[in-house]
Amino acid sequence: MIPDHFYPYWISFMIFDTIILLLVGHKAYIHYQTLPDRSWSNSSLMAVLVRDSFMYFLCNVTVFLFTTLLWRFGPQELATVANSWSLVVPSASAGRLLLNMRQAYKPASDHVTTAGLSGLGSLHLVCPPSTDEDEDGSSFDED
Repeated sequence: MIPDHFYPYWISFMIFDTIILLLVGHKAYIHYQTLPDRSWSNSSLMAVLVRDSFMYFLCNVTVFLFTTLLWRFGPQELATVANSWSLVVPSASAGRLLLNMRQAYKPASDHVTTAGLSGLGSLHLVCPPSTDEDEDGSSFDED
């Protein structure tokens, strides 16, 4: 038997994520105002960070609101469903945020290839050689 007074537990999560959502929106607006051409095109990493951060906290607020309402007004049998969603959605949103940030940051010349591999071979990351090193791998200084 789940106690009826358990639903305020989820309200604290919802309030915290709502505050963070408002702060992310405010910071995005301030950053947008400082851009010289008023577009996100020159700062793709920042655009991805703002978009996905906003979506992350919006998803969290929505899930915690749903969880709170389900704990308060729904049948007790669905309480475990709400708990599972409150674990899965924030984790999936955070993973999306991190993967999109990496994709926006990495150079376009980096790519993963499996060409020439047979069977269950591993993936190889192909990167262009660094301009700060000789062909033998030793670095050099300009004096």
